[in-house]
Amino acid sequence: MSGLSVADEMTIIEDRDSSLTIEKLLERTDPEQHHNSRRVKTFKGMSRSVWWVVIDVENSSGERIDWMLESVHPHTDYLDLYHVDASSTITVLKTGDRRPFSDRKVASETFVFPLATPAQSKERIVLRFDYADLGIVELATRIWDPDSFHESKTIVYALYGILIGGAIFAIIFNLIVHIPTQFTTFYLVSRLSHNRRHRLPGQHRGGSPVFLE
Repeated sequence: MSGLSVADEMTIIEDRDSSLTIEKLLERTDPEQHHNSRRVKTFKGMSRSVWWVVIDVENSSGERIDWMLESVHPHTDYLDLYHVDASSTITVLKTGDRRPFSDRKVASETFVFPLATPAQSKERIVLRFDYADLGIVELATRIWDPDSFHESKTIVYALYGILIGGAIFAIIFNLIVHIPTQFTTFYLVSRLSHNRRHRLPGQHRGGSPVFLE
């Protein structure tokens, strides 16, 4: 699971008046009120609505699977994850751009939730996207195994380091070249101005300057 998109497995629900709760959502059975992302894109543009994403998860293996769910858009104001296990117990994880970074379970510029699904079980993951006012809505999510996620972030941060290091080098290089050049120019202009004030008496202003030591 190396950044696998789950768009085809999503159910997307728009809550225009913010009246829907997790309990009401889990009780809903009307298919007309659900919009599968096979027919619509995860990018919804500018919106004031609350958006819900439902993902059903099944582990048919004989071992527990540890995995990560990533919401790729880093500017969601409030993002809540509801983990509904096989016994219908709900665990809530809260994050978002307007919540403290220290509250995030994984230190990342995107929103990442570490999850574990027991062997031979089915679970439901529900995401609630909310905004303080008008927000850019991007509901795309990906699933990772922990090792692949951390390897990917290591590569990304290394690239960031190269770009930032290159920018710092360019700034320092330009300062090294620019400052001595400007100092020399300033010295020559100052020297020329000084010598013009000390021409020999009777010298024509258009003639070559005579430098007085």
